Amino acid sequence: MGRKRNQGKARKAAKAMAREAEEVCGNASPHDTTITCRHGFDRLSEKDICFQYANAFREAYNYKNCQDCDANLSSCLIAAHKATILDKFAEVGKDSAKMEIVISYFLSNGTQYMLEGNYDAARTCTVFARWFEQCTAVGLYKTQALINR
Repeated sequence: MGRKRNQGKARKAAKAMAREAEEVCGNASPHDTTITCRHGFDRLSEKDICFQYANAFREAYNYKNCQDCDANLSSCLIAAHKATILDKFAEVGKDSAKMEIVISYFLSNGTQYMLEGNYDAARTCTVFARWFEQCTAVGLYKTQALINR
């Protein structure tokens, strides 16, 4: 009897969460532009250091990618990382909480791009988010080893 009761409670909790998510995002259709949902992520201010870092990283990546058409993905990511992690954005790279915000920023943007049908931009945001997850795991949390070539 305990299992059925627990399943009932889980169903009620799931329905309550669905209602709550519906209230946050509204009953918007995919083509409704009057309601903006950031998929659980609060929009960053343009003055926020995490926002500035994410945009600087994206610009550095695009610059390297355009500059060297034969560059592979990892060389573009490494060049963007080296270009942005020094000086102005050093505090972001050393703070795991700020790195998590940057990761969430890219995941949120990638989700929005996916919903809009812009799969290339969604893929790029996903690559950036995964890159920062790996940087955080290797550099800050020390939960993964770094492989040197």
